[in-house]
Amino acid sequence: QHLAMHMHRYSQSRYGVPALIASRTSNKAKVLSEQGPEFRENFASLAADCDIIGMCLSTTKDVASVLTSTKLRPGTLIVDITSGEPAAMVELGKVLTGSDVRLVDAPVSGGPKGARSGTLVSMVGGLPKDLDEAEPIINAWS
Repeated sequence: QHLAMHMHRYSQSRYGVPALIASRTSNKAKVLSEQGPEFRENFASLAADCDIIGMCLSTTKDVASVLTSTKLRPGTLIVDITSGEPAAMVELGKVLTGSDVRLVDAPVSGGPKGARSGTLVSMVGGLPKDLDEAEPIINAWS
């Protein structure tokens, strides 16, 4: 099963966190939505209704492309679990701060087995107040 599905399951069961899902490959998101999360056709539609957005893409460049090309609501907290480039994420965080969007870099280790068992290890970076807000979400799968 997809990593996101396991993460959603633990977020729901441990904290009752409702979830919306979008994917650049919509057929993947549609399959996942059959198991719980509400499907959105694109990231912009999802972002319009979310205060906290968890995301995982292939590269930091992909994350930056999606976030800088989408209108995000002021105050939105992005929790990115992409295993990417820490220095680039710091720079992206600075760019997003100018739009009053907050970023927590939280790549995970543990793979599908850790996702299935809810024991992923999250390595986090961000401003202390943002980390505090993201902690319950991250703890749902770590």
